[in-house]
Amino acid sequence: SMKRRDIHMHAVYVQGLNRIWADFMRRGQRRRVMASSRSPVDIVGAPHELIFLEEGHVRVYGMARQAPRLLLLMGPGCLVNTECLEGGQTSHGYVVSAMTPVTLLVRDITAWYERRLACEYPELYVNVVQALAGINLLFLYRAHAVTFGPALSRLCALLLDIHDTKDCPVLRQKDMAELAGITPETASRLLARLEGSGCLERVRGGNVRLLDIPRMRELSCQERTLIPWRDGEA
Repeated sequence: SMKRRDIHMHAVYVQGLNRIWADFMRRGQRRRVMASSRSPVDIVGAPHELIFLEEGHVRVYGMARQAPRLLLLMGPGCLVNTECLEGGQTSHGYVVSAMTPVTLLVRDITAWYERRLACEYPELYVNVVQALAGINLLFLYRAHAVTFGPALSRLCALLLDIHDTKDCPVLRQKDMAELAGITPETASRLLARLEGSGCLERVRGGNVRLLDIPRMRELSCQERTLIPWRDGEA
């Protein structure tokens, strides 16, 4: 069955976007990737190899101007290289990387083209289109916020999203800066300002604990706009 799910337009962590693919992908191979913050591993599939994230989370980096920049974090239930569905070609516009151990489901989809499996599984194709549309809207919203929104409001919106999102991975200050579209120096200055005003406190390991949610929402100056799409049951 299908159900409606929503995400906030300023989300930086998504999961379960393609959970409807799980049964199809389990007919392939299961791979365990042992990655760490000191030894990150790029998740790269062979041509015609589709990759599904079963456990753990990965980071999606943009490669504009040869300088990787964190764009999004993905959790379980997401396809991480949907561009191969368009003809087996791997795009180099972004890099998917793991910094913690992850479990992947990998399937050769050569038959997708040879036997027109897209016609046999139309609900999977629809899911991919909806998920990609949602992610594109996230990026468009962030581009608009970076262009027109004050740095403080963007950082507050990011911290609120992290606070509200279940199982969101811990983000380093550098990650927060990249996702909010500000420099690490600006992020440090704004975090100190928010801490000094009693809105948050920085704790061990780079974590941030929010203390005044209403004030943070006021400072974020952003509506809690939602992106709806339908997805398969878990």
